[in-house]
Amino acid sequence: MSRFKSGKCFFSYAMGVVCWLMLFAALKWHCTADILKTIDSLWLKKAGDGLVINLLGNLAFHADDYDCEEQFIYSAHYYPNGMDGEYKISNLTDTIDMVSWKKVDSDAISTTYVDKSFKYIVYSTSDGVYMRIFQK
Repeated sequence: MSRFKSGKCFFSYAMGVVCWLMLFAALKWHCTADILKTIDSLWLKKAGDGLVINLLGNLAFHADDYDCEEQFIYSAHYYPNGMDGEYKISNLTDTIDMVSWKKVDSDAISTTYVDKSFKYIVYSTSDGVYMRIFQK
């Protein structure tokens, strides 16, 4: 009898967790709230215009103003020879100079930031938010 009771108790807790996760998914789907991202943001601190630093000290661009999507971009495509050349994956922690980082332009499709060495273009597609890095 006690085995049945503990199994019933476990099933009740599991169903409770499933119901909470379904509620979180519904809130995110309707762009009301993203509970899991909010919990994740407890380990981040603001570092500049659109930048955050996590507990490990990694720098990321916090893309939260693009529809109801919220993403953290930790690395981006770096084009040393312009769009015609090949690209490398560049870690934002190693690339961005936070002292000179600033927003310089914005339109409906993209936002441009610069620092002392690079130009950063953040753009939105139907698949998400992306960043490209170019020489100034």
